[in-house]
Amino acid sequence: IAYLSANLNGLSTCVPNRFERRIISDNAFIRLGIDMAKRLREDRPDLVHVQYTGPLNCPVPVVVTVHDVSFLEHPEYFTLPRVLQLRLTVEKTVRSAAKVITVSEFSRKCILKHFKVDPSKVAAIPNAVSSHFRPIQRDQARSIVRKRFGYERPFVVTVGDLQPRKNQIGLIRAFEQLVTSQELPHDLVVVGQNTWYSDHVTEAAAKSRAADRIRFTGWVSDDELLALYNASEMLVFPSFYEGFGLPVLEAMACGRAVACSDTSAMPEVANASAILFDPTRTEEIARAMKDVLLDSQLRTRMERRGLQRASQFTLEGTASQTLELYYEVAGAQRRGVKRLARRRVPVSGQ
Repeated sequence: IAYLSANLNGLSTCVPNRFERRIISDNAFIRLGIDMAKRLREDRPDLVHVQYTGPLNCPVPVVVTVHDVSFLEHPEYFTLPRVLQLRLTVEKTVRSAAKVITVSEFSRKCILKHFKVDPSKVAAIPNAVSSHFRPIQRDQARSIVRKRFGYERPFVVTVGDLQPRKNQIGLIRAFEQLVTSQELPHDLVVVGQNTWYSDHVTEAAAKSRAADRIRFTGWVSDDELLALYNASEMLVFPSFYEGFGLPVLEAMACGRAVACSDTSAMPEVANASAILFDPTRTEEIARAMKDVLLDSQLRTRMERRGLQRASQFTLEGTASQTLELYYEVAGAQRRGVKRLARRRVPVSGQ
């Protein structure tokens, strides 16, 4: 049975027809407080898989995915209401869950540090790269980008919602330093949807000496993102904190060289297939971009390594590990039910 929140629009078309569907409320308070628990009591599945927060009074075993605990380690990256909500609900869900899935060994260690649960309860199952992200003809990609966005010059791309931990402001400063000290024709293309923090990023860009070479796309479709990756010279990913860092692998899968931060999970994901830098040091970000853009042999070598690295993170592999965990939880649940049945003592007159 697939439980689909009512605001997921076209996602229901991705669920195979052999699955039953239940449409549940897109209001978080109704969904988690009433609706899901009611539906689960009616359907009695072997387990329910949620992200971060499970339903109240859940009648079946819960598997929860917690991508990272940045709300605990860096609450300054969130609004106060969001931090309070996550602190209240995620710990309760993690402690009561049958299993916790996270996406990297880095995040697994952080979860164990903050929640003090049995280590055997927390499994690191990495994210996968969609097969949609792949090398396509550069001329084709550039033509799509030219028609859709109007970008004519070569460009460096960064991908991520406009928020503090993505460090777009640090990248803007590094890009300004790079293009004012080197005779490079490149633009900086910032891909990501707007958030409460967007005005800070766009203001930094407007005040930059390289303002006329910084572009914002807003939210883009997967097809547009595929073209942007393939048309770019490289991806720069200067995030301060990531539980995984999927754009690193997506760009690699498109055959692009990557420079990314040396913090949190990113070195684990990149694994020597990217140029690493300290995201707090503007000069290091600028140097990483310069090295890749000006050294064609280095760029070619990083592109080749990236393709090999991305090929190790498949949807089939992630799905197989997740299914194995489902079987473990469902099997434990059934064994527990059988033990309870054996312990029941008949009462006279029943």
